[in-house]
Amino acid sequence: MTEALLDLVPVYGTTLVFWSTLLGCFGVPAPATVSLLVAGAFVSFGEMHLLPVFLAGLAGGLIGDQLGFWLGVRGNEWADRIALRPKMAHRLERAKAISARWGGFGVFMTRWALSPIGPFVNILSGMAGMNWTRFTLYTIAGKIVWVGLFVGLGLVFSHSIEEIAETSGVLAWALVTAVAVLSLIPFAPGGR
Repeated sequence: MTEALLDLVPVYGTTLVFWSTLLGCFGVPAPATVSLLVAGAFVSFGEMHLLPVFLAGLAGGLIGDQLGFWLGVRGNEWADRIALRPKMAHRLERAKAISARWGGFGVFMTRWALSPIGPFVNILSGMAGMNWTRFTLYTIAGKIVWVGLFVGLGLVFSHSIEEIAETSGVLAWALVTAVAVLSLIPFAPGGR
C-alpha cells in the first residue's frame, strides 16, 4: 500500500491527501494515515509544501468526520445494518463504549490515538445527540494533532516511511484494544 502511495502522492499531491483523509475519516477503507505519512516524506524531499498538505489533510478529515456525525443524526437504521456484520458489530460496540464513557474526550482521542474506530464514534455521537459545536471543537483539536503527528512523522522519518506506516497501524490497533479492555473492566464481575 505504501509503495503505491509513494507513486501516487507526487502525481496527485494534496488532492490525494484530501480525498484519502475524507474517505478514511468517513469510514471508507482508504489509506488516510499512510497518505499523511507519505506526503510528509515528500515535504521533507522538497516535492510538496507543508501548509497545503496540512490543510488538505485537516479539511478532508474534518469533512469526513462531519459526514459521519450527520449520518448518525439522520440514520439509526444504517447503524442497525452495520451491527449485523460481526467485524463491524465489534467495532461499533467498542465505539459505543468509548462514546458513553469518554464523551468529548473520547471524540478527541479517536481522531488520532484511536483513529480506527473514529468513524464509528462520529456516527454514534450523532445518534446520541451530542451537541454539534462540542463535537466539532473536539474533532478540530484531534484532527490538528492527527494531521500534525503523521505529517511530522513523515517529515522526520522520510528515509524509512514504509516501516513507520506499518508500525503506526499496529500501534493504533494496540491502543484500540487496550482502551476496549479498560472500558470493559467496570462491567466485569467484581467491577464497579
